[in-house]
Amino acid sequence: MDAFAKEALSRLPLAEAVIRCWQWAMNGPALQRIFDRHRGRSYESALTFATIVDLTAKALLEHRGSGNQAFERAAEANELDASKEAVYGKLRRIPISLSDGFLQAGTQRLAELLPRRSARTAPVPKSLRHMEVLFVDGKKLKHVPRLLKSTRGVKALVLGGKTISALSWNTCLVKAIHANPDGEASDAPLVPGLLLQLNEDVDGERLFVEDRQFCDLVQPRQLTARPGDHFLIRYNAKVHFFRDNSRKLRHGTDEAGNRFVEEWGWIGKPDDPRSVYVRRITLNRRATAGEKAPEPVIVITDLLDADKYPAEDLLETYHARWGIENVFHKITDVFHLNNLISTTPEGTVFQFAFCMLLYNVIQLLTQYLAEAEKIPAAKISQENVFYDVHRQLIAWSELIPPSITAIDLRPIPTASRLRVRLKQLLSDVWTSRWLKAPPKKRAPPHYDSAHVPGAHISIFRLIHGIPEPKRPRRKRK
Repeated sequence: MDAFAKEALSRLPLAEAVIRCWQWAMNGPALQRIFDRHRGRSYESALTFATIVDLTAKALLEHRGSGNQAFERAAEANELDASKEAVYGKLRRIPISLSDGFLQAGTQRLAELLPRRSARTAPVPKSLRHMEVLFVDGKKLKHVPRLLKSTRGVKALVLGGKTISALSWNTCLVKAIHANPDGEASDAPLVPGLLLQLNEDVDGERLFVEDRQFCDLVQPRQLTARPGDHFLIRYNAKVHFFRDNSRKLRHGTDEAGNRFVEEWGWIGKPDDPRSVYVRRITLNRRATAGEKAPEPVIVITDLLDADKYPAEDLLETYHARWGIENVFHKITDVFHLNNLISTTPEGTVFQFAFCMLLYNVIQLLTQYLAEAEKIPAAKISQENVFYDVHRQLIAWSELIPPSITAIDLRPIPTASRLRVRLKQLLSDVWTSRWLKAPPKKRAPPHYDSAHVPGAHISIFRLIHGIPEPKRPRRKRK
């Protein structure tokens, strides 16, 4: 290695950290195992799964989501043994099971590299620290390019696949996803597939935190089928609650001065075999100056002991569920999910899984930076860190020949040694540019009364000729 290459490598610590994390989680043998287990009816020929992963990584990390740029440059460098059209075709046909397994296996490997004193974005309440808290929510994949024949002339927003994700509050990593090719599908039917993946990597008790669309008589039994699992779900009025009059109500006040009441009873009629005995907590939020009082927050849980699991801790945990919504915003804006490479539901799901894995890598780096600076990871902007990662990866690709990269970045065989290397790389690279800007008070959103919601349709339904679901019309004021 000449003096120039040594100097260049010493100036690109973020790039080396990302490459080493990716090398640990997604090396050739690991990708082959993932493909062999989850490939379904797909096969490998001139284009291997490892090649598709490498090209997608270059598109998202170096070319701001442009598959065309990544594929053409790979062909120009003689790194691609197939045409650009063949790559797009392979992306269109990636099985959803392969996308699910790709994220699950990659996250399991990345979790081995977490710093021993992991800097959480928010502390888990004391009464719940013996559990793994998992936030579960769904997302529609939007802005599919209208390149297929079935999408021509369609004025509605075209949707890709529908996904459901599980974010661990303890590690701040997205542990698993499960998807349906129909973007109009409901979230609740995807939960069993998500649980099958989560149950493969389980240790100890877990608490599933979900929003009101999951509140029915099926979800509580599914979420607690494994001993040691619990749920915390926002109550939906479509499910009737029957109070247990033998137990007294309990009243209290949270840190913000809002009053809450606790009651016990059944969701579903007590004589219904599907009914579940729960504890219901209703938080009445106070109105701010000049505004109406917000809607009460009502949650149900199977953690019945109010002394062991205080209502304040459960309400704080439910409010923290918004963290998974922030993850969706970050992967859309930061990791270029709004620039979809593929035009099929399967291709959009694979890019979503890839963006989730990139989010986990940057989250891992953020925790090392937070540990080095002794600040909470929540104060570090992932967008600003990724901006510098993006710049350094481009510099690495342009300045460092592949032969030197292969020599300098030999795989580190153990997780403990790799953690030491990551700590060395990220211990003295801090810059104040990575701090988040202080929050600003925003004006309430203004909605145009002429806007008609629901103007979208799933590309899955367009391809298979399934009619658009009927939606109730709203009267204009």
